[in-house]
Amino acid sequence: MRPAWERSRHLWGIDFVRFDAALLVAGFHLTWRDPPIPAVAWYGYGWIGVQIFFVISGLVIARSANNTTPSKFVESRVLRLYPAAWICAAVGLAVAALVHHHQPDLAQRFAASFLLSPVGPFLASAYWTLPIEIVFYALIFVVLMAGMFDRLERIAAWLCIASAAYNVAYAMQCAGVIEGPDLDFGYDWKNITLLRHGIYFATGIFIWLWSERRLSRVGWAALALAVAAAPLEITCRTAELIATMTGHLAWSAAWLIPIAVWLAAVIAIVWSAGWEGRLGRPSATFLAVARSAGLATYPLYLLHEQFGEAARNALLKSGLPFLPSVGAAVLATTLLALLVARVAEPSLRSAMRGWLGALWSAAGDVPWLQRLFRSGGTL
Repeated sequence: MRPAWERSRHLWGIDFVRFDAALLVAGFHLTWRDPPIPAVAWYGYGWIGVQIFFVISGLVIARSANNTTPSKFVESRVLRLYPAAWICAAVGLAVAALVHHHQPDLAQRFAASFLLSPVGPFLASAYWTLPIEIVFYALIFVVLMAGMFDRLERIAAWLCIASAAYNVAYAMQCAGVIEGPDLDFGYDWKNITLLRHGIYFATGIFIWLWSERRLSRVGWAALALAVAAAPLEITCRTAELIATMTGHLAWSAAWLIPIAVWLAAVIAIVWSAGWEGRLGRPSATFLAVARSAGLATYPLYLLHEQFGEAARNALLKSGLPFLPSVGAAVLATTLLALLVARVAEPSLRSAMRGWLGALWSAAGDVPWLQRLFRSGGTL
């Protein structure tokens, strides 16, 4: 096992991979509906950023949950998810009200985005991934409450097997081999079961276990299964999106690209988790840049559709060509995301930390809630 100082270090490589994934998603959403250049969204392979996020989440959540209490785990996840979601929902509401004056369901979409409702409707389509993340967090919370974190590899293996089985069946449906209309989860309640995306979370968990020198033969086999099943899910997603595009793009010209990008991102994640520490400690400036990139990722992901689209359209009206308008819009959204991450979020998070502290104090007096304050186990 690695020394304690190395296990506790911040993974700056993950920050850059996460930020790059957010840029990919932003570039995709701001280009893929434009008929003259549909290939930009594919040879920019942007939508695959979501699958990269899920792998990172599996690694980061497993790493942070090791030897922690359920209450601390819940607090860390609430403080990470909700302050940015609330701020970005307010910004999205303001943009929608200014740009689109007649939206009878605007209040409903704002409420769903503010509360991170399981199925929406949301202010922006990117919100659909957050309920999936929350269900994964809930799974880890149950593991901690049961004091079974030392069995995380086995739990991740079962998640991987169930998810891989679903993706094989769904790929067979997409290929026309079988007929199973119920296999298409879309963005409904069935999508939060982790059946479709569990392979990605499991991959992240296995990478973390490997970095801790705790991946057994069973874990290696499950990791191989996850990596083998991922191209099936990605290929099905490719086919789904091509079917909704306004421009013409042949499936044969696009399907390998997102798979290759996902694999490259996984390799970068593996390097960050296992080997970046061998480079020594980077400068404080470098670490600050990496941390800012990591913190800006989440608000950038939530803001890029509405704010970024409004900025892009304003630049187009001013006469700027399409692609420069997209680039400038992504840059403007990134700067706003940094402002949210560095200024607005910390203030709200500080207030919420006080509220949660009062909640834990009250819960500490309830005997049957004592499990919340005991370690969920350790490797």
